[in-house]
Amino acid sequence: MIVNIYIFGMIIIWVSLLLVLSMYKLDKEYPAIMEELSKREARGEM
Repeated sequence: MIVNIYIFGMIIIWVSLLLVLSMYKLDKEYPAIMEELSKREARGEM
């Protein structure tokens, strides 16, 4: 019983981790964010 909970619990944790990481978009958006921040800094808005 406890062994089954441990095995299935780890599977559930890994699946949920993979789902969360698959939705992680910051690496794709980072260059656009940095470009916007540098434009704002050049205009003196920061």
